[in-house]
Amino acid sequence: MMICINVFQVHRETLLHTNASIKEFDLQTRKVTVLYELGATVYSIDYNFKNKQVYFPRYFNNDIMRFGYPAHCIILHKVVSTGNRPAGLAIDSTRNHIYWTESIGSFGRIVRCDLDGSNKTVIAQNLDYPFVLRFDVINSWMYVVERFAKISKSRLDFTEQHLLENIDSDVICMDIGT
Repeated sequence: MMICINVFQVHRETLLHTNASIKEFDLQTRKVTVLYELGATVYSIDYNFKNKQVYFPRYFNNDIMRFGYPAHCIILHKVVSTGNRPAGLAIDSTRNHIYWTESIGSFGRIVRCDLDGSNKTVIAQNLDYPFVLRFDVINSWMYVVERFAKISKSRLDFTEQHLLENIDSDVICMDIGT
C-alpha cells in the first residue's frame, strides 16, 4: 500500500492528505478534523490561495475535483474529466491553470487546463510514467517525477528541460522549498 502525505498550511490550520482522506490539523488546538473521506484513490492535492479551493485528482475515476476551504460544509465540484489515471497535480495560481499527470501503462503525459476545466492542452507526451508534479511559480519551473526513471525540471510549457537525478526506485512524493 502506498501512502503519500501532502501538507499545506492555510492560516493556523494545516491540510493533510492520505489515500483515505483530507484532514485539517489546527496548529493551535492540535485538533484533527476529517474534511472529506475520499472513497477514491488520490495521490496528490494542491491548494489555490487565490480562490481558496482544494484540488485533487481521482486516479481511477479519471477526473479532478475541488472544494472550497475554509468552509462550514464541504461541497465537491467536478472541475474536469481527465485522461487515464491522473496522479500528480499542481496549481499555477499566477496563470490560473491546473496541471496534472496521466498514465497509460508505463507511458504518460502532462496536461493543463484553466481553473474552470476549460482549454485542455497537452504540455508533454511520451513520458516514462509521470507521477509527481511540483511548481516553483516564482521562477516558472515545473518539477516532474517519472517513476522508476528520473526527476527533472522544465519550464511550464515543457521547454528548457534539465535532468536533476536518474532514479531506479519508486518515488511517489516530492516537495520543493521556495
